[in-house]
Amino acid sequence: MQLQTHAEALIYFQKIVKDCAESREEISNLDGFIDDKIPMILKLTFNKETEDLKTILMNACSSIRRGISRSQDYFKSPIVRVLESALKAGSEKELEGAETFAPRDFTQPIMDAVGGLMVNLVAAMNLFSRRSFEAAFLVALKLKEIEESGEGQHIRFRPREGGGIRVHPIWGSLADRGYNLLLRIPDFDNVLGNLLISLKGMCEKLENRENEVHDAILDAIDEGKRDREKLSELVYNALDIDKDFKSVVVDYVVDHLVVLGEHLMKTEKQIKVESIEKYLRTVFGSNGFLEYEVYAALLEHGVPALPRLVVSGDGVPGGRRELDVVARVGDELWLVEVTASENALKVDNKARNLSELKDRLGAEGALIVCIEETRKEILKQLPVCEGVEFLSFGELYSELQKLLKATKRRPAPHQELSSLFRLSAS
Repeated sequence: MQLQTHAEALIYFQKIVKDCAESREEISNLDGFIDDKIPMILKLTFNKETEDLKTILMNACSSIRRGISRSQDYFKSPIVRVLESALKAGSEKELEGAETFAPRDFTQPIMDAVGGLMVNLVAAMNLFSRRSFEAAFLVALKLKEIEESGEGQHIRFRPREGGGIRVHPIWGSLADRGYNLLLRIPDFDNVLGNLLISLKGMCEKLENRENEVHDAILDAIDEGKRDREKLSELVYNALDIDKDFKSVVVDYVVDHLVVLGEHLMKTEKQIKVESIEKYLRTVFGSNGFLEYEVYAALLEHGVPALPRLVVSGDGVPGGRRELDVVARVGDELWLVEVTASENALKVDNKARNLSELKDRLGAEGALIVCIEETRKEILKQLPVCEGVEFLSFGELYSELQKLLKATKRRPAPHQELSSLFRLSAS
């Protein structure tokens, strides 16, 4: 499912262009002007896409500013010529026809500006068609709003780098392609314990064959080969797990490693063994893939989300808290904690901390995603933690659907896209 619409993202695009058109900043200062409008968390999580967005905005704003400037020149030119003629004229008759001094293509600068804006608007729509980036953009705008509000004084959101590697663009690519594990393993909650043990063991075995894994990833992403066989064999032999779903897990791990390799080649022009090790430890050795699953499920339901963040500032417990996933439901912020713990008291304590943080950030809701047995025990034996919903992994997709239907969403601000062109030249 695509996010609700591109409207919110494009409205903010429009706002930046309009602010630029009405600004007295020189065109030479546009880079800093636009950079200040883009949330820092977006730059730090989706750097490549953010740079592309900045380029599009620069082109759109430059086109509008040039159009405004040239229009003013076109307007002044015939006025000056009429005045010059008036000074030379000896009678009213000699002034007849002076209006013809106004060039017939008076509107050409505006038409050129509108044409340039349309080209860049289409480019922005294409960029936002990548669901994960549009989602990150919308969440980042909400986080920027909190940072800049009075309530959010000294609050800062930054990406959490597990083991020194930033997973956001990799997970975004995986989610855009629809990769998931939850929907492919029946009775997920009951097999999760053994799955976690197997994946940790797999990481250790693959690290012992790190060079082979490195070469196998290269073969899998090579344009001329696209051969995943060796990589699949390495993962299969490293996994000690129930054969009923072993092939599913193998494909899933290989998908992660292939997308990791593609990302590293695109951004760093090489794949380092250390990067592979860090990713494996973060995602499969430390259960990070469960956070990815929740993040991907939210995107699949059309909910903008961004995983693995850190919030710090006044009033934050301990001064700093990790956020597994942050979501934007309507115009409201939701916080999500993901845990595989079987200890109900421990999970309940996480819920209370999350509820406290929710209140501090002015978030609308909070979710705890955990195994079904833990969820049942908490709901049966422990006091309800107000404002926190408990969802299980196995039923996450169906439960999310019910929860979102029951949630009263505030509609996105309505604004005609035609107002993109209602720009002041003052």
